[in-house]
Amino acid sequence: TGKIAVKKTMSMEQLPVYSFLRSQKSPFIPEIYDYFENGQQLIVIEEYVEGRNLEDILLEQSIPAENACRIIRELCQALAPLHRASPPIVCRDLKPENIMLTLEGHVKFIDFDIARVVTPGKTRDTVVMGTEGFAAPEQYGHRQTDGRSDIYALGVLLNYIVLHKLPVEEMINGNLRKIVQKCTALNPDERYQTVEQLDAALKKQYLPGKRPCTDAENTWKKF
Repeated sequence: TGKIAVKKTMSMEQLPVYSFLRSQKSPFIPEIYDYFENGQQLIVIEEYVEGRNLEDILLEQSIPAENACRIIRELCQALAPLHRASPPIVCRDLKPENIMLTLEGHVKFIDFDIARVVTPGKTRDTVVMGTEGFAAPEQYGHRQTDGRSDIYALGVLLNYIVLHKLPVEEMINGNLRKIVQKCTALNPDERYQTVEQLDAALKKQYLPGKRPCTDAENTWKKF
């Protein structure tokens, strides 16, 4: 077709996740062109996203709190359909390296390789996975992960985008402090219970305006 694509090889356990992603196209997630079985492995062909990951950008420039909120709000929109799926899907690896900002200023989450389907009645995840600092406490075997585990990571991300530090290193000040604290509560029952609730809290701080990083000339001049 002439399209540039990304080929990924992973466990067949990820089949339900990528089947859902292919059926539910989103502007915040790379399009899944195809997937197929190869023995005990799942081969996924997905859209190549042109841009830079958030970690690389933060190493070179700071991002204002208002733009940080818009990035998190778009991630909330990306996660909402997955969390509402039946059964729900939780990503478990929200971190700056997995978040792309495209040349057009769009946010895309590019890595669902350790995402999992929530199993009703299960007390904990079978395999402990996640990135230290961004992973919720329950990802270390204390209980089963769910959408609130992703909300924990979003709170860490918000703090990290503004300060380039984890909340345990330095907590953000101002009006966003309470939002980060609520997201990162150790007890999932004390966090925002849905990404829609988090999105609404962020909306109160910064009313919708232009998309984050839309000034391509200034934002991407270091490409």
